Amino acid sequence: MAAMENDNEYTSRAKTYLQAVIRAENRFRTRSLYRKRLQDMAKDVSAGAVGAVGDGYLFVPQDLRGRLADLDRELKEDLAHLQTLREQTWDLLSQLSHPKAQQLLEDFYFHDTPIHVIAAQTNYSERYVYRLKAQALRELGKLLLDHAIEDTQYDGHESFGVSCVNACRKEKKPSPISNHR
Repeated sequence: MAAMENDNEYTSRAKTYLQAVIRAENRFRTRSLYRKRLQDMAKDVSAGAVGAVGDGYLFVPQDLRGRLADLDRELKEDLAHLQTLREQTWDLLSQLSHPKAQQLLEDFYFHDTPIHVIAAQTNYSERYVYRLKAQALRELGKLLLDHAIEDTQYDGHESFGVSCVNACRKEKKPSPISNHR
């Protein structure tokens, strides 16, 4: 019974970690989109408008410049955090024992690929893909524990704008670890 509890703990730890990586990626993407929107408003203001309206607020040029400067600083911090997470994730996934486990977790968690599609791509049965995913998550959870990576180390930022995050996920952006290939 204790082994089962540990397996569940490992799996839960791995899922939490992967979700934190996705949140960091979405946070950066959402803030980047927000920055673009503010830049567009700033252009409108500099083109002769007295102020720009966004999200129900009237921005004056000084407000826009200040908010853009704050957002640039936040984006720089988010990018540094995200790059660290990407490197750490790539290192951890590359240590998984099964050759298809890394690709399976990447496809399932970062590309939202359904299990039946992964099964068809790999010529495995869906049942085997589910077992492989469970095995990979347990192994990833053990690696997180072995490397002493705690929740606070991989979820340093809060989520930013749930509706914007959901819109970003629908765009099927590249995997946060795909830059390492």
